[in-house]
Amino acid sequence: MNGGGPLTVRTIVLAALLLSLVCSLAGAGTYLDFSTHQYQRLEPIERFQVDTRIRVHHVNDRAQYGLEYSLFEDIRGPISDHTLNLYEVYWSRGIFRASALLVLDGPYDKVDPYYGAQTEVRADIPVLRSTWTLEVVPTLRIEAETAELEPIVGLALHRMIGRAEIGLSYNVVEPRDRYLITGSSPVVMAILGVPLWNGNRFALEYGHLLGQAGPERHWWTWRLEFGHLLEF
Repeated sequence: MNGGGPLTVRTIVLAALLLSLVCSLAGAGTYLDFSTHQYQRLEPIERFQVDTRIRVHHVNDRAQYGLEYSLFEDIRGPISDHTLNLYEVYWSRGIFRASALLVLDGPYDKVDPYYGAQTEVRADIPVLRSTWTLEVVPTLRIEAETAELEPIVGLALHRMIGRAEIGLSYNVVEPRDRYLITGSSPVVMAILGVPLWNGNRFALEYGHLLGQAGPERHWWTWRLEFGHLLEF
């Protein structure tokens, strides 16, 4: 990485976080979260991705909105081959969620650091509430490179076992995962989530791209989330 790049990244991140704080309503209800995610490829086993995220979000009686910065590193062994910087603005209310994602390439000494962008609107519609909860998840996605509206229909099945949560989903992933990892390919995810202390959470996931025969068709992901580290 070029020496001037990290300073520029830090400046942009701090300015964006400050802007999010100023735009949020004053007082309680604005939080700072941190999480780290590792995507472990099974073929080749030495390849993995690390996603480190910082999020500022505001919660009130009507909706939740926020800004999330992510440093995504694609790694083969001990050397980082590629680094991306992601900025996501989102809004959610009830079953609806809308987001806009901007992806910039690193290092930042390039003339044009732009890598890609997408917007996504989805709804998590519960159709069964029993021991298991079944949700239908329709999504509309537009990727800047194609400028075409892509409708996606997903299903999510999950339940609680004590304080832990297990789940199985089809075509339901986070916007950044859809942009960077799955694309338009149908994907099946198996999830185990375990709460930790003070509202923190650990999750283990297995992902498999359907209809794919390449070495990157499946992977493991572990996520460690630290919620509400600071409250403003």
